[in-house]
Amino acid sequence: MWKNNYDKYLFDDINFDNISNFESCDKSLQNIFKLLLIGSIDIDQSKSVFIKVKNTALAELVKIKKSNIDEILRNAESLGVNKNNDYGSNNILKYGIIGIIVRLGDKIARYQNLIKDASKQMVTNEKIEDTLTDIINYATYGEMLSDNVWA
Repeated sequence: MWKNNYDKYLFDDINFDNISNFESCDKSLQNIFKLLLIGSIDIDQSKSVFIKVKNTALAELVKIKKSNIDEILRNAESLGVNKNNDYGSNNILKYGIIGIIVRLGDKIARYQNLIKDASKQMVTNEKIEDTLTDIINYATYGEMLSDNVWA
């Protein structure tokens, strides 16, 4: 069930008209986080932010890898399924959308630092492409949580 939902959400809502820059994405995530903390969240609003983040990361990855969208998403799918098997579904459910926002914030910060000066990268076994793939996956998980289909 989880994989079917994941596949659907990963490949849905791909639209490069819905891209931004990561500064804007990060600010949108911070706003959603604040709304969650005060209990005033519009689920559709959170889902639209996750879709924007996913599309922004996907557009960056297409530029960097010079690959087609389907190939990139198949790679993200494989990684997402494998990591979910390793961590288990409860890992995401435990902290919900707040956990996804924090993880996305960390990944976006890493990406922004690496594009400023890749020569300062200390973790050499994780490429910038891996960070963008993680962003795509976490944003997809956020969409699924927003629609209450994570299982």
